[in-house]
Amino acid sequence: MDKMIDAKISVVMPVYNEEEVISRSLKECKNEILKHFAQGEIIVIDDCSSDGTAVVLERLKKSIPELITIKNPVNSGHGVSLMKALNRADGDYIFAIDSDYQHLPHEFWKLFAKMKDVDIATGLRSQRQDDVHRLIISKVANLLARTFFACPWQDLNIPFKLFSHKGLKKLLPLIPEKSLIPSIMIMVAAARAGAHVSQVEVTHLPRTTGQCSLPGRRLISFCGRALTELVIFRCTKWRRILPCFPPSP
Repeated sequence: MDKMIDAKISVVMPVYNEEEVISRSLKECKNEILKHFAQGEIIVIDDCSSDGTAVVLERLKKSIPELITIKNPVNSGHGVSLMKALNRADGDYIFAIDSDYQHLPHEFWKLFAKMKDVDIATGLRSQRQDDVHRLIISKVANLLARTFFACPWQDLNIPFKLFSHKGLKKLLPLIPEKSLIPSIMIMVAAARAGAHVSQVEVTHLPRTTGQCSLPGRRLISFCGRALTELVIFRCTKWRRILPCFPPSP
């Protein structure tokens, strides 16, 4: 990418206990993405990390002046952190990526290539490098979305999505502020509202650092609460969503 893009890019990134890899993730986002835009910001929400993440973030501000860090007052979960970052972002394009380096920042450009014609470009993990239980949960979530929300896309929860500013700001008010699963909720709302979406296969790497924020029984409990959230959303706000995106030409 040689030509400077006359637009602002917002990169949003929730983080929890990622001191070993957060520096690499942020530096690559700056070098592979931000430097090609006229304006840019990286919004990191630290969900009360208990390791040295906060120290690393403070140090990185010297080399990444575009870095904005916000610390949750209490540990609130990935979903709340992501919603806070998305609502804070004001770029022409808003890119959501996790901090654990399971995705390659330079593959952002696969998504950006689609943005001329769509409101959301999202990755698709065709070869997902996760534990079996997470793969099963993902398949169940996709099945529920297709069955109860008529949502045609796959891999709804992938933390690798690019939004147009206008598209995202139409959808965010539809999503509960403290949603456990905003990535999924945004996609089912997008289907209902008539948003234009493109999916692109992207690389997914095994997790090699940090720690899973939802191990064992906590993950099972989380799934139960997430399912309840989807049911409530389906029976209430989702039913009232009207098409708010222009039809395809």
